[in-house]
Amino acid sequence: MIERKRSVAGYDPTNVRCPHCMTDVPSLLRAPDECPHCGRALKDSAGHRVRDLDQDFGTIRDQLHEQSLRRLKQGTIVCVVLSLANGFAPVVFAPLIFIQQVIWARPLISAPYARHFSTSRRIVTRWLSRFFVFSMASIHVGGAVPGVHFALVIASPIVFVLTCGTTWAYHRFHLQREHDREPVMFVEKVLLVVGALCALLALAGMILIGMAVGGAISMFSK
Repeated sequence: MIERKRSVAGYDPTNVRCPHCMTDVPSLLRAPDECPHCGRALKDSAGHRVRDLDQDFGTIRDQLHEQSLRRLKQGTIVCVVLSLANGFAPVVFAPLIFIQQVIWARPLISAPYARHFSTSRRIVTRWLSRFFVFSMASIHVGGAVPGVHFALVIASPIVFVLTCGTTWAYHRFHLQREHDREPVMFVEKVLLVVGALCALLALAGMILIGMAVGGAISMFSK
């Protein structure tokens, strides 16, 4: 019987996982042509690495679809409950709605798809979806403002469904492209660079504002 060994974190960049026996195979410099545990081929006739998606793509796709749909329904119910509670204690529940959306959209819906992606696709989809999810989730912060929080009782579940649904569709799209061995699109790389620059500019702006406020406080305190 073959002993199945898997990395603790679920993904190790120095290993490839044999799609036949699901055992991690060291590949720091170059992946071997055959699995040292079960002896089956790790590459096809074209020299491409054999992946889980090549073995049973239809089953993987359907399982991920059912899992994501179930989690989206569960998350929507949780968001509705938190949104109703936000009408009574906005300062407490508005941050919880923000956190709930981020957790559902990223680890619970996106991550299961990303486990089947190549390293470059995983990096691009991870950061683009992070920019999108955090931008959309920021809408919920307005729920802490008196008067606005009543409007978000209805708006928050809608924003949640749109955010998680878009993120789900994006990763499902890339699952198909990963199966077809299609590369990451050029426009996604451009968006990733633009998003990174915007994040750096926002961070620099916050630092400058903090320095200005600190300087003003010290000036008036003298």
